[in-house]
Amino acid sequence: MALFKLTVKRKFNVRQGKFADPGMTAEVTYNGSNFPIGDTKYRLEVAGQLKAKYGIDVEPGQVSTVNFDVTKA
Repeated sequence: MALFKLTVKRKFNVRQGKFADPGMTAEVTYNGSNFPIGDTKYRLEVAGQLKAKYGIDVEPGQVSTVNFDVTKA
């Protein structure tokens, strides 16, 4: 199983005046060589990790290559 690191690459508004800032990260395991960032299951996992780690409510639809860089850790 591979570990993928998703890093916020640009500041964006999440809710109620809170922002996701560049450098915020989430780490997700996936059994494959390319991370399926379009899969709702993994978007929800990333959003949950950001909520637990930083206290921000990222919508699953905001978890995309527009806002995040994906690297294999």
